[in-house]
Amino acid sequence: MSEAIKLQPEELNKITDIRKNYFNIQSAIGQIQLSRYNFESQLDSLHEQEKEVMSEYAKTQEAEKEFITTLQDKYGMGTLNIGDGEFVPAPKVETTENS
Repeated sequence: MSEAIKLQPEELNKITDIRKNYFNIQSAIGQIQLSRYNFESQLDSLHEQEKEVMSEYAKTQEAEKEFITTLQDKYGMGTLNIGDGEFVPAPKVETTENS
């Protein structure tokens, strides 16, 4: 059997430093992965919120269209001043027939 050789203190320190560096790297990788996981969870939540808000936006647009149609059926075409609630009917276009 071969005789054991004792490493120099500097060599042991170098090995210890390398092991510490590996540990720090592994810890950093873990932190990055946890940060990514948290970010992706937040992003998923934002996507869900965005879908809900966009759905509400579409419903509001549809309600607006329906209300405008109701107003047009009741008052005809024209301009509405939302500030004072006044509706001004559009001028009627007279048609002339050329014979």
